[in-house]
Amino acid sequence: MLGRKKKKNAKEHHHIRQLMDGDFNPIESLEKAQHDPSGYVIFHGDEGGQIYATIPAKQVNCSEAKLREILHKIDARYWNDPRSADVYYEHGMPGNEIPGGMGGGRLENELWVHTSLKEIYGIIKKDLTKE
Repeated sequence: MLGRKKKKNAKEHHHIRQLMDGDFNPIESLEKAQHDPSGYVIFHGDEGGQIYATIPAKQVNCSEAKLREILHKIDARYWNDPRSADVYYEHGMPGNEIPGGMGGGRLENELWVHTSLKEIYGIIKKDLTKE
């Protein structure tokens, strides 16, 4: 179809991240990320151009399906292109930067959200952690 972007698969996205950030080290699933002390969950839109949120994987208390549901709620509100939104997992350390548009993202000791999402921080945290 005209005007539609082909969604990058995870392997293509990881290759792009590796080129942008030589320290990028992906993890293949939520379960593996949760068992890794340096595992993080990353939510992005615009094929990685917009980092929405990051959270240490060990703090996530929901399924991968729920992660995608949360992602699509965020994306519908801010970027509104579900084909270009994704969740992925990677090794990282608090303070690490994630390259991306509008300032990129950060890995913290807890949930980090882009400044444009601050008003729904509590909702995102509740959905991810079931607090």
